[in-house]
Amino acid sequence: MRKTIVTVVLLGLLVVLGVSLALGAGKTRAYAARLLERSAAPSASVSASAAPSARAPAAAPSVSSSGAAPEPKLEVDRSLAVIGLGWELMAPGLLGADGLKSTDSSAFGRAGLKVSLSVAGAMPEIERALAKGGGAPSGADLALLPLSELVNAHERLRALDLRVFFVSGWSQGKDTLYGTSLTKLPSAGNLAIEYTGGADPLLLALLALDLTGTALDRAKLEEHVADAVLRAKGGTSIDPAAKQQDVVLGTREASRLLPYVLVAPGPQLDEREQVFADFVQGFLAGTDLLLKDRAKAARTLAAIETAPEALSLLHALADWEPIRLHENTALLGLSGRGALPIEALIDWQLRARRAARIGASLVPEQSLVDPRVVTRLARAQPKLLQPPEVPKRRAATGAPESLLERIFQKDDEEAIVAAIGVLAAVFPRLDVRVTLPSRSAKARVELLDRAALRYDIDRARLLIGTAPPKNGAAALLQVLRAL
Repeated sequence: MRKTIVTVVLLGLLVVLGVSLALGAGKTRAYAARLLERSAAPSASVSASAAPSARAPAAAPSVSSSGAAPEPKLEVDRSLAVIGLGWELMAPGLLGADGLKSTDSSAFGRAGLKVSLSVAGAMPEIERALAKGGGAPSGADLALLPLSELVNAHERLRALDLRVFFVSGWSQGKDTLYGTSLTKLPSAGNLAIEYTGGADPLLLALLALDLTGTALDRAKLEEHVADAVLRAKGGTSIDPAAKQQDVVLGTREASRLLPYVLVAPGPQLDEREQVFADFVQGFLAGTDLLLKDRAKAARTLAAIETAPEALSLLHALADWEPIRLHENTALLGLSGRGALPIEALIDWQLRARRAARIGASLVPEQSLVDPRVVTRLARAQPKLLQPPEVPKRRAATGAPESLLERIFQKDDEEAIVAAIGVLAAVFPRLDVRVTLPSRSAKARVELLDRAALRYDIDRARLLIGTAPPKNGAAALLQVLRAL
């Protein structure tokens, strides 16, 4: 009886245990199913947020998405409006474009640029065009002008933040100084100077005086002076009314004094550096055409509507010297040991204007030179870096006349070497004679060797003088007129 009762109890317990296990397994499966559903929901949400929306393609991507595509880069405008001061300065651009508007087959068109060019007759037109900007009618993105005009206007146009990014060439015969020889100027009193034709002839007179060591506060500058000691004129190589002996100095001799430059606002250069580099490449192609045949270039330009006749253009094209990329790498401070990079020329012009009390002539807060475009071209287009032809030396023979003299009362070696560098740079075809009476023959040779090495001057151009200077001077530097 007891066994029977025990057996029944055990069987009951087993039944209860089985039911409990069955119910627990069901709850476990249900609970597990709920967990799976909860863990799958966030994953699905992330996937959904990463998918593009057909209704709102411009909507911002979900913050939780790590695979969102970057915003597309804005396309840079490859059209340029260019203005220049004079047909002759714009010649490379006009030849590179095949006219006032670039064609698809032109040097600019092959680079994917659309270029429109216009010619200004006076600096105010250029200032207005730059102020409007290239997107406006008669506006401009960049300009070609004499460096002296930029220096003259930089304070007025300070908000434009204009920068020189390429040097197109030099005045070579366009600007001339007449009157009293620079070696025979009065040693005291005011010097009346007349100038016509813009900022270049004015700077020719001032910088020539400064090279002689004359105090520029003695200069009295007017556009019309009856008894002028010097007369500076621009726009023609020789004044037909002047006698040959009246010609004191011109940029035919001082052929590295007055450059022409391409300028653009700094923000434009920041945003469109490659576009400006492509423009310079097309401009250089036009320069090659000009240098190859100036007569053909004059006839081509004369066929453009509103252009001057071919003869006038031929005369104007002969009065300036275009340059290429290699010279620019040195002028913009990227290579070479020249004494007069563009930055130094700007500083010199500003100092001369201040000393002569012309305008405010304030020092720019930032550099007016930006070498990025030339740097980019030099790296990307090394074939454009053809070394320039060295200006042919016109050696002084016999007893040459001094074109210009600079006297030093003290034997200041650094000042003398620097002056030699500047004179050799400004007059690249002429010899410079240096007289140092207090030094031994060996010391004189060593000083000239140092100057030649420092400023990359052909040593044959530096001559040693033996005649003692007047007034007991410690040193005399002379630029010798070629016979």
